[in-house]
Amino acid sequence: MDKLTTIILTILSIFILGFISHGQSITVTWQPDSTDGIDSHISGTGGETTTNYGTFAELFVGSWQDGTQRSLFKIPALGDSIPADAVIISSKIIFVTDTEQGSVTDTVVSYILKRDWVELEVTQEIYSTGNSWSTAGAFDGNDIYLTPADTTIGIDWTGTDTLDITTTTSLLVGVDSVYKNYGILIKAISESGNNYGRWESSHTLSGASNRPIILITYMIPIRLTGIIPKVLIGTMQSKNPNGTIKPKVDNR
Repeated sequence: MDKLTTIILTILSIFILGFISHGQSITVTWQPDSTDGIDSHISGTGGETTTNYGTFAELFVGSWQDGTQRSLFKIPALGDSIPADAVIISSKIIFVTDTEQGSVTDTVVSYILKRDWVELEVTQEIYSTGNSWSTAGAFDGNDIYLTPADTTIGIDWTGTDTLDITTTTSLLVGVDSVYKNYGILIKAISESGNNYGRWESSHTLSGASNRPIILITYMIPIRLTGIIPKVLIGTMQSKNPNGTIKPKVDNR
């Protein structure tokens, strides 16, 4: 075994050992209350388009009286719960069912929001006082990222489905360098007739256990700096044309 191969295998061994000892995943579970929770629904039903539901006990998704019902949810800053350099493996929000009404099976999808909406001001028309959505209801490329943030979720409006929203990226947490922590828009695909779901919000009146549940699974990145001896880094080898090892010389 030549010297270069030995160095490479040594580095790989250190990396693998570091992964085994430092790469375990950690899951944080949180149920924010009405003080910490940030959620609301926005209604496209006549007479409700300028109404704010930021303190409402429920979140609506679907359609009611031919008006769209959509919900917004933002994960508050988690502070010291998750290290700043954590690698997010998955983000999940579980909404507990209040009731569902309808006669069809629909699909519920979530989208990452681009607007910094305010819980006690947001409506179908505006995301904060004096600031309108590009399109009422927020389903517009200027208001959201049009690629769904999660896998599609089949909902039977005649049943009582728990709504789980999962993504394998850091989108929901807002630690991604591209996406800000503006939360998600939750909507049904069809949005027709009187078919809707109603899930408990962080302002629920039915008990703390029914508030939305946030689960974040993350891993601490492996740091090789200081683990690999400087001599190994400084003596990386290169092969000359005849296949023998020729050390690189550091003249500093």
